[in-house]
Amino acid sequence: MKKNCSIIIEARMNSSRLPGKVLYKSKNIPMIHLMLKRLKRSKKVKQIILATTKNKKDNKLVNSIKLPVKFFRGSENNVIHRVLSAAKKYNVEHIVKICGDSPLIDVKIVDKMINLYFLHKPDYMSNNMIKTFPDGMDIEIFPYSTLEKSYHISKTNLNKEHVTYFIRKSNLFKKLNIKANKKNFFPKLKLTLDTYNDYIFLDKIIKSFKGKIHFNCSQIIKKSKFLKK
Repeated sequence: MKKNCSIIIEARMNSSRLPGKVLYKSKNIPMIHLMLKRLKRSKKVKQIILATTKNKKDNKLVNSIKLPVKFFRGSENNVIHRVLSAAKKYNVEHIVKICGDSPLIDVKIVDKMINLYFLHKPDYMSNNMIKTFPDGMDIEIFPYSTLEKSYHISKTNLNKEHVTYFIRKSNLFKKLNIKANKKNFFPKLKLTLDTYNDYIFLDKIIKSFKGKIHFNCSQIIKKSKFLKK
């Protein structure tokens, strides 16, 4: 039986560095669609929620997705309120937060981390407080109550924009960092989609798997060593 644990993805079209990046295509599949298809294989989450904004530009993002995911549209700048409101709307007790600029996130790592989260029961868990995984494999897991507490305590712009900023800096929360094993260890590898050069590199990786979309982190690391960014 799945626990009340849901993935919440922050995504929007109005990126300052690369507008519309979530709908950039590889093998005719938009990056956000690829990400969602990969995450749909999770055996540990009840649902996937795409938390986007009320900006009209995000109509295109919402209308493009035909996969069985939930949507929430909220504040563009107050991201913590957006994520918190999305979780509240869909009665989420435990949040798995993933950024929409991580199209190659490994669902097996997600599920392993969820298992560890429920085993150790921290207030906050991630795999990026100490960098061991490639950038773009970042996963954060925490109870709704942790995020709610953070939201009420810290009203800074940093905490509004960076959802877990206060949680990560504060001593009020019990935190746990998960380190990569040898196969997944490559902290210098950048797999996030922030610039056009990132897109070109990610496109090369995806195409190198010749039509397959369910490759894992260690396979990506092996391929990346033969591809020039």
